[in-house]
Amino acid sequence: MWTSILSITLVINELMASNAGSVMSPAYNFDSWIEVYNPTEQAVSLSGMYLSKWPDSLKSWRIPSSVGTVPAKGFKVVWLGSNDIKTNQAPFKLDCDGGFIGLSDSNGQLSPKFIKK
Repeated sequence: MWTSILSITLVINELMASNAGSVMSPAYNFDSWIEVYNPTEQAVSLSGMYLSKWPDSLKSWRIPSSVGTVPAKGFKVVWLGSNDIKTNQAPFKLDCDGGFIGLSDSNGQLSPKFIKK
């Protein structure tokens, strides 16, 4: 169960750490990705929020405006790490054997997180 009182209400509800030929990224690779869900009634921009795979460095990648918004009651895929990084992809990949992925607001306040051990 995920509970949190934050300035953002987005949640990471799905991830693919090992994308072995399933879905091709905009960089034409089979990169890691996360899916962000917006349970609210209003669209939420990801611009200025942060994504990190390190719990001690929650502001490791500032999400650019080119990533866009998550529609109300909708989903948005955010691509991670690539051999051909695009500006709208995080510069890191997920660990296939487990780890942390966190989404935080512009102040570094963590949203509900997904932790795989």
